[in-house]
Amino acid sequence: FGLFRNRLIFVGKRILSSFVFEIIEKDKKATIIEIALAVGHEINNPLLAIRGNLRLLESYIVESHAPDTVRDRIKTIMDNFERIRQTTEEFVALSNSKLTQASGKVFPV
Repeated sequence: FGLFRNRLIFVGKRILSSFVFEIIEKDKKATIIEIALAVGHEINNPLLAIRGNLRLLESYIVESHAPDTVRDRIKTIMDNFERIRQTTEEFVALSNSKLTQASGKVFPV
């Protein structure tokens, strides 16, 4: 009975160790993904201010009949803004998806 008991304890410890490792790994992934979400949101906040100011600038340029070169530069800035916005939007969506997979649930951010 003693040998069986020792073997049972050994197997139980290995299973427990495996579960603990899995929990730690999931927690690490969830933490990294939560940080990624926070970074994505921190990038988006100033982007919204930039977009608002660009739109005001566009209105001013149209009203003041600014040269086409100025309009072209504003359009280039707006196009690049849109690229950054789409990238951060995809980043946040991917992070949300990975967070759900890593933890089995979504945490409010």
